[in-house]
Amino acid sequence: MPQSMSWHDLLNTDRYHPELETPDANKHTISPTDRFDLRSPFEKDCDRIIFSDAFRRLGRKTQVHPVSKNDHVHTRLTHSQEVAAVGRSLANRVFVTLDAISRNTDNLNLSKKTREHIAKDFHHLSRMQSPLATRIDAQNIVQAACLAHDIGNTPFGHAGENAIQHWAMDNYHFLQKLNHEQHINDLLHFDGNAKGFRQVTQIEKHRNQGGLRLTNATLGAMMKYPWSSMNAKANNSKFGFFATENPVITNVAKQLKLLQSDDLHFARHPLSFLMEAADDICYAVIDIEDAIELEILNAEDIEHVLVEISVELKNFSTKSEHSYALRSEIINNLDEMITSFKSHGNKVNYNNKSNQTSLRNCMMNCRCRIMDWVIADISLQFVNHYNLIMSGNFKGDLIAPTIDSEESAITKIIIHRLKALAIEKVFIQPRKVELEIGCYSTIKTLLDSFFQSIEQVSSTNHGEYPFIDEIQHPILNLISPQANITPNDTIYNAYIKVLDFVSGMTDDYATQLASRTKLLLNGTPIICGGQFRPPHNHTSTMS
Repeated sequence: MPQSMSWHDLLNTDRYHPELETPDANKHTISPTDRFDLRSPFEKDCDRIIFSDAFRRLGRKTQVHPVSKNDHVHTRLTHSQEVAAVGRSLANRVFVTLDAISRNTDNLNLSKKTREHIAKDFHHLSRMQSPLATRIDAQNIVQAACLAHDIGNTPFGHAGENAIQHWAMDNYHFLQKLNHEQHINDLLHFDGNAKGFRQVTQIEKHRNQGGLRLTNATLGAMMKYPWSSMNAKANNSKFGFFATENPVITNVAKQLKLLQSDDLHFARHPLSFLMEAADDICYAVIDIEDAIELEILNAEDIEHVLVEISVELKNFSTKSEHSYALRSEIINNLDEMITSFKSHGNKVNYNNKSNQTSLRNCMMNCRCRIMDWVIADISLQFVNHYNLIMSGNFKGDLIAPTIDSEESAITKIIIHRLKALAIEKVFIQPRKVELEIGCYSTIKTLLDSFFQSIEQVSSTNHGEYPFIDEIQHPILNLISPQANITPNDTIYNAYIKVLDFVSGMTDDYATQLASRTKLLLNGTPIICGGQFRPPHNHTSTMS
């Protein structure tokens, strides 16, 4: 087994086709229209994600503040687009730096071993394509991974994911019908990341035939947790794929030559660290920006946290020339921003549009500068830990690695201070908490009805699976035709399809369907838009 991964393998352009289980499975034919398509395989990945139904539904899914009526507040859609922009910038800076190191035109204080490793990797890569082409490919791969990173998220944000997990724990008797431990863990520790991988490889467009048929490189880069729920249970962590996708991840990992430490446990694709960092950066900064917009935070709150960051950076000593220069620039800029927010004070009149616009512009300027600083810092972090990343031994993330460095401390100080402010004043905001409690009730209603209906159908068949030849059940027929439960489904597959349906809903649709389900269970006809609509003809926004 090789001790280090190779960019030649990691930038793999092949697409997985499950119907072609042969050595040439990825050698797909080129259609006549492809001959006139000037896009790279990774640019096509971006477009396939953007034009998918699941990506479009992110526009009606909660980012942080559920069911917000403020048009300036982020949804999962706008968040994903911004993460993609940051991820693209990160990849650009990283590969410009790696190319400079390989040419020995940089002035970074790197170890001889790291320099030799980078030079060897890029010398081998340059035989196939130019450094510019490699950099553009890396940007497009990270952009695609960022666009897809939240595509499996549940309605109501993380509260929806938690609601599904709590429901599974409270209704463990359903899980006892499953015969495999991984199947039980998939439901007990339900994860939006695993649903996202399933969404793009199984559900969207070519159902059970490769999904969006993204490149192996993009699928690898979007995998933040390339291990199963069995590994997640052992390490008390999240996971990246359900048992239904075991063959998919195995094939993808084989094509990318990802290092494997255990059964269904692979090393992360190096570009996934950039995707993760872009997400963390946007989370930390955008949460604060949205809180200003919703009047949860004021200018004085921002001034206070910027002062804390400035003081901590001034007390932080560094021997690295690059770290010292970056720290000095940040401190100088922080002083300017602190003065700007101080001019607003604590008594901003939000009814005064000029004051509100001015504060919004201050926050916008603050957000841009912070993102510039951490992008520069994290790019160096990737290079500093290049050997560990490429050997699959890098632990933690680029913002807070388990192996600290001077560069990591700068970003860690900034991001952790912003996250602490959000935890202290934003996440406990009463309306947000109330709406999340309502989300638990909605998810419970939907899962109760669907799982009980599956139990009723299975009992009709005396507990034997697959299901009876003809499923006619008013609740199960609410599931869209593309995701319907078929006679060939095992109990586990039926459960997963229910979770596909529920977790794929938008906030509004989940709320509406929960209300309709209650009516249907009570024997009341469903009325939509003044017209009777039978359940089996119901067409949702589900793909």
